Amino acid sequence: MYDYELRNNHYIVKIDGKNFLIDIGWPASFGMEPSLREVNIDGVTYPLQRKMDIVNRAKIEKMVGTTIDGFIGEDIIQRTSLTIDKRNKKVSFSRSDEKGATIDYELLYGYVMVVELDEPKGRCIVDTGAMVGYGTHDLFVGKHYKEFVDDYNPRLGDMHSPLFDLDIVIGGVTKRVEICHNVDVEFDDLNASGSKIVVGIHELFNEVFVIDAQRRQIIFR
Repeated sequence: MYDYELRNNHYIVKIDGKNFLIDIGWPASFGMEPSLREVNIDGVTYPLQRKMDIVNRAKIEKMVGTTIDGFIGEDIIQRTSLTIDKRNKKVSFSRSDEKGATIDYELLYGYVMVVELDEPKGRCIVDTGAMVGYGTHDLFVGKHYKEFVDDYNPRLGDMHSPLFDLDIVIGGVTKRVEICHNVDVEFDDLNASGSKIVVGIHELFNEVFVIDAQRRQIIFR
């Protein structure tokens, strides 16, 4: 197991003295520097890709407030599974027998993790690397935003979006989550995947969150 920090709603784990951001919304794990070509997790070595040009290291590090040496993406998570234990602030790259709300997920494009919401009806993208969630415009009709928030997305750049409270039911559990509306996210991510919202996992659990890659399920409580 590894210690983690939650920084601006991003999970950062230290492995062999280097900081890795866990992002299940990113297809391939990579190192920020060309010299970082692999990561050893629990005695198993996994290859790291080279950083894509669209990834702005300075902006990511500013957003999370610490040095980031690499990303652990969906390619590793789907080989290992993932357990985040909030009680002890530990991350394990393995399945666990924890009990809780359980939902089947599917992978779009091989890496976008999608589940079905109970309310509002529709698909939901689940992400470990989301500072805030986003939703389609119809969810906010008649609602007043709380404030505007700044966010950064490697593909879409800097974003400035209104923030709303939204009640959702997922896995039979009612959660009040913070959701933004942004036209670019709606068009590029939500509409393209047929989803209503994208939500960060930090909004979903109080004690433990599990991605069981073998069973294609998420468990949380």
